[in-house]
Amino acid sequence: MSPFMALTNTVLFLLLNTNATGEGGTCAFDSGSPHFLNTGGTAVLVAVTSLEADQACAANGFNYRLDTASARAFLGRFVTLP
Repeated sequence: MSPFMALTNTVLFLLLNTNATGEGGTCAFDSGSPHFLNTGGTAVLVAVTSLEADQACAANGFNYRLDTASARAFLGRFVTLP
C-alpha cells in the first residue's frame, strides 16, 4: 500500500519509497497496475499506474485516475461502468 501524496484533475500521486516500512509500492515496469481504495471493506479500483519516476522505486508514482470523463469514455467502450 502506497501512502497518498496529492490529487489533481487527472493524476493520483502516491509515495513510493515505502519499502523501508514494509508497505511495498509500485516500481519501474509496473505500468497498468491497479490502485485500489478500501471503502468500508470494499476495494474500489481508482487509478492505474502510468509512470514511475525512477527505476530505484524511490520517487513518486503518477497514477491515472479512472473517475475522469476521458477515462470513463475510454473504459465504457469495453466494460459496463457503475
